[in-house]
Amino acid sequence: MGRWITSRFRSKCTGCDQSIRKGIAIYWIPGTKFAYCGDCGDAKMLEDDETRMVVMMETSFEEGLLYGQSNANGWSL
Repeated sequence: MGRWITSRFRSKCTGCDQSIRKGIAIYWIPGTKFAYCGDCGDAKMLEDDETRMVVMMETSFEEGLLYGQSNANGWSL
């Protein structure tokens, strides 16, 4: 999952290959060289948020099954 930072050097957007100037806001994925311009960063951030939400929902469902709070059909017990 990424975060917004200020670019410290020139680079290219991972999403659209647009040139990124030093000193502008970019969406960066820590531990990688993936940097996104403002437009692509907004889209990537939404994608990351959706992924995070799906993982949270799956985890919640699995914990419910584990602790007997729901079943595979989604009914509460």
